[in-house]
Amino acid sequence: MPVRRLESARWGLVPAGSPGPDQAPSLAEVPAEQLGSRPELLQALVSRRAAIPVSGYYEHHETDDGLRTPYLVGAGDGIVLLAALYGWWRDPARAADDPARWVLTCAVLTRPSAGTVEALAERMPVVLSPDVVEEWLDPTAEGSPDLLRAVAAQAEDVIEQLAMDEVGPGIDRGAPDTAELARPV
Repeated sequence: MPVRRLESARWGLVPAGSPGPDQAPSLAEVPAEQLGSRPELLQALVSRRAAIPVSGYYEHHETDDGLRTPYLVGAGDGIVLLAALYGWWRDPARAADDPARWVLTCAVLTRPSAGTVEALAERMPVVLSPDVVEEWLDPTAEGSPDLLRAVAAQAEDVIEQLAMDEVGPGIDRGAPDTAELARPV
């Protein structure tokens, strides 16, 4: 029986064969509808699915006059699970027996925006409904675009319950993510 773990991962899938996570473009967000056209991403969908627990995520709304207003999108006091893919990048500069030679990386899947988020942005993360988390994480479940479509369809109720709060501009200043930054203005 597979064991589930909560792990810390580097944001952005690093392509296999890359000289390093900082020397090649990584993929932090993966448009779900592009999975079938990229073999390396389709392989990750088949066998390396993950759920990223978040209290919320930041989204910017650009007004007609070009100003960008940050919002925190989340489940209020709860946790939202985002559909993700993960991968392992091997550092060729490290010895074969060095456990630090493997770097865990991840990317969140995105979809066209829906619900209240549609007013803010064209795209949003694929949110996992509690009803599909088990199937999404089950390594014996066939990972396919059909599974992804089913997951996205089940998420509509969760999406409708997402709250959006305007927050201060501190998130755009590179400051550490603190509770203060997430306070509604």
